[in-house]
Amino acid sequence: MADEELDLDALVHMNPVPFMGSFEMSVDGKGRFPIPTQLRQVMQQRSDDEAGKLYLSAAVRGGKYVACYDVLGFELQRLIDDSQPDKRLLVGAHVALVELDKQGRVLFPRTLAEHAGISPNSTILVAAAPNFTNIEVWNPERFREFYTQVSADHGKPNVTIVNANGTLYIAK
Repeated sequence: MADEELDLDALVHMNPVPFMGSFEMSVDGKGRFPIPTQLRQVMQQRSDDEAGKLYLSAAVRGGKYVACYDVLGFELQRLIDDSQPDKRLLVGAHVALVELDKQGRVLFPRTLAEHAGISPNSTILVAAAPNFTNIEVWNPERFREFYTQVSADHGKPNVTIVNANGTLYIAK
């Protein structure tokens, strides 16, 4: 799909399955983190032949984090960003194509981990992006700061983060 020339109308009419949910995950000592099963299943439905590949990109929206795109999401974002060359340059300089290993883990490139404030043997927040087209990986403290600011500006939506121990609410 990445090698074909795509137009936005064709992608929108494909009606891709959206990414949804938020999950607390652990980064191992080698800098790998698992993509939650629910999100891997969406990747499989959206892009069967490319389901094991992700584009990781430095991102900034209220805080530094890493945006993760499957092939379809990356093509959508690339088309949208064509009208914003400065953003393309900023993001394009910090993109890595990675593959999930057999356990569904991704190795964080060092520069992207540093950008997001994520270190080996730490906890991360893996969440669907607000537009449901990609996944975001946050340092949980940075996300809480971002969420607190958004909540103050726009009211307090109900946000739930699912972790291995049950449900953790970060909103008050």
